[in-house]
Order: sequence, then C-alpha cells, then structure tokens
Amino acid sequence: MLEQKFADRIRQGVQGCTIHLHGPVQTWRAIMDAEKKGLATKGGVLDNARDACRTRLADLVREGAAEDDPRVVKEKLTLDFLENLLR
Repeated sequence: MLEQKFADRIRQGVQGCTIHLHGPVQTWRAIMDAEKKGLATKGGVLDNARDACRTRLADLVREGAAEDDPRVVKEKLTLDFLENLLR
C-alpha cells in the first residue's frame, strides 16, 4: 500500500512540475527513507508508477485520444522520466 501511495505521489509530482523537480525530488527522498526502513522499494514504487502511466495511456487510446493529445504527451513524458530513474 505504501508503495502505491509513493507511486501516485511521484507520478503526480513529475506531471505537476514542468519547470522544476522539487515535488519529484522530495518524493524520491521519501521513497529512499522508506526503503531504508524496509517499508518500500524503489523498484516497487517505480513499477507501480509505470503501471499507472501505462494504464492511463491505454485508457486514453481506448477513448480515441490522438498521439499529440496533451494528456497522452504528458503520460509518455512521465513514463520516460520514470523509466530513466533507475538506469
């Protein structure tokens, strides 16, 4: 459950901070602290966040959203950001 909460926070933080990354960085620190305490793992949080992006993308496509729809672009950028965090 904690991992899902962090996943939601990091996904929303990434999408809400186009000028600066204060929100995502703060969330990432919280994830690291939780990992040290054995309450969450970076991989689990990122998996949940990526799954949420993929689910949202699938929903948008099912609704008929085009590739250049701002909602699709935002989800793809978020997904790219999340997938690069552990590289």
